[in-house]
Amino acid sequence: MAICPNCGKDTGRNKVYCSQACRAEYLKTKRICIVCGKMFWSPPSSGRLTCSMECEITNRSVNGKTGASSANLEKAQSAAKLSPNSGKFETNAIAKSWKICSPEGTVYDVNNLALWSENHADILPSDPKRFTLGIRDIKRTIQGKKERGSMQYKGWTLLEWSEDNKAREGLPPIPHHPKRTCMSNDERLRKKREAAKIRYQKLKQSKITPGD
Repeated sequence: MAICPNCGKDTGRNKVYCSQACRAEYLKTKRICIVCGKMFWSPPSSGRLTCSMECEITNRSVNGKTGASSANLEKAQSAAKLSPNSGKFETNAIAKSWKICSPEGTVYDVNNLALWSENHADILPSDPKRFTLGIRDIKRTIQGKKERGSMQYKGWTLLEWSEDNKAREGLPPIPHHPKRTCMSNDERLRKKREAAKIRYQKLKQSKITPGD
């Protein structure tokens, strides 16, 4: 007589478990949730570490802040801050050049408006972020992109600007990766047919013998 290893009942002839339910129960593994400490069951092949979706979300958020991926992210962010292309420098690749005029008539040639505003907060009529937005709104008004906009911000005016950052003159250009274009269904089908045709021709050639 064979005994079910899970419940101890007679399994019958040529059977290890008395039922599929006992088999599933026996193969389950008892684990402890790494978040709340609650005991839960999980198949041996499963990589589950938490007892519920709530604990899973908590675990992911914690790993995102303290795990290996977070350390790599912090290294990348630190490197970006020190880079002349992406850090707080006049040479920032996405920064533009501006010529602005104060209410007193002083003209400033600016590269990287946000950085300049932070460094000259003592002469600005508002906090640096608001001032930067105000100058950019003048630009949008001149371009006709903002209705009922103003041509000045608290007495400051925009004389001209350049989409290219003049501080980057002499520096190598930043490589731009081309955008992937979506392939139409007809084009995708045509490519599949061409590939199938090539495979068929290769298969046909491999079956040809020298005497043919």
